[in-house]
Amino acid sequence: MLLGAKDVTANKSMLMKKKLTNRLGLPEPLVRAIANDSYNPGTADFTATGLIKPSQMVALEQKHALQIEEDASDLIYSLQGQSIHTILERAGAELRAEGFIVEERFESTFGESSVSAQIDLYCSRTGTLSDYKVTSVYAVKDGVKEEYAIQLNIGAELLRRKSMLINKLQIVAILRDWSKGEYEREKADSEAKGFKTKYPATQVAVLEVPIIPSDEVVKYITERAASHRSAIDGKSMLCSPEERWERPSKYAVVKAGAKKAYRLHDTEEAAKLQASELKDYRVEFRQGESTRCQRYCRVSAWCPQFNKENK
Repeated sequence: MLLGAKDVTANKSMLMKKKLTNRLGLPEPLVRAIANDSYNPGTADFTATGLIKPSQMVALEQKHALQIEEDASDLIYSLQGQSIHTILERAGAELRAEGFIVEERFESTFGESSVSAQIDLYCSRTGTLSDYKVTSVYAVKDGVKEEYAIQLNIGAELLRRKSMLINKLQIVAILRDWSKGEYEREKADSEAKGFKTKYPATQVAVLEVPIIPSDEVVKYITERAASHRSAIDGKSMLCSPEERWERPSKYAVVKAGAKKAYRLHDTEEAAKLQASELKDYRVEFRQGESTRCQRYCRVSAWCPQFNKENK
């Protein structure tokens, strides 16, 4: 039976439980570290991270909380991400003595729902809110990801409601796959072409996040919370192409012996025309997919939208 929106908070402890498998036989200490996740979402109806999720996903995660099964091998990135909190706590006592807020959860009510966010680091002297993340170079090469910016602005709104000044928002990204050699290669290649490389110069990238006006953040929070509550109460809320990380099917023009496409086209006709004008090129159909649904959704097995499209 689907829990009603009024039961969201009561269901938190159930949502925290995991059915963890170890199909690839990872070392036991890693598996235990993953199983002993100390993350606490607090007592609010929704967290900032949860608000960003598709409403259909949130409802299905709640409905099937005791059936969701995850493998330890799929949670290594999550384990790495949790390490940042240990890092901040190592400096926590000194930072707090200097007036910083470190690793503290804030909560407020928006319409019918309470919302909370974990604040990584806030400097009251400068009004700077920082969110620390362990992520990939790809995630920061083209600037701040939209979901990062929204999440940080939700945190900023919660601080404003406690009469705290917000002058600056920033993401401090620790890049797990950064390579000095790759940076030097990309830098040399970019300079040869007359432009600046997007590859970060160090393994830590500090990215400034635009401050969204308070009224717009409140509107976003209120609407997302209402959407989630409707989905939890049983209303059909299909995921959008953007939420599904949808990649459309394409026709690739490929040189003989190569795997990488020379160019991608939306139609077969356009691809065949270009291939006919080149020597030793062929056309390949590249099937599109909804990447999130196929690879990163814990509840796709129970999703009517996904199952209808993958009969």
